[in-house]
Amino acid sequence: MVFSSSLFVFLYLPIVLAVYFLIRPGLRNAWLLVASLFFYAWGENVLLVLMLASIVSNWLFGLWIERARQRGSTKHVIVWATVTNLGLLVLFKYADWI
Repeated sequence: MVFSSSLFVFLYLPIVLAVYFLIRPGLRNAWLLVASLFFYAWGENVLLVLMLASIVSNWLFGLWIERARQRGSTKHVIVWATVTNLGLLVLFKYADWI
């Protein structure tokens, strides 16, 4: 499914938006996460685990940055988060080229 397909425009998007506005505000982000993962899995089912690993690692980096901010030393955490994300990008996007 692509953004310009009639399936997305006339079925998927209206359902996602309707559910988004019908559920309580505390669940909206979780709904968008599930809907986004479903959309991603529709096209690239194999790499869904990589997407989930990236989401969880970035969430953990966010928690780590918050703890480091309380101690006043966030620079090394941000460097690790950047290296990890760029490493995933290089590994899965440019590995064939390299």
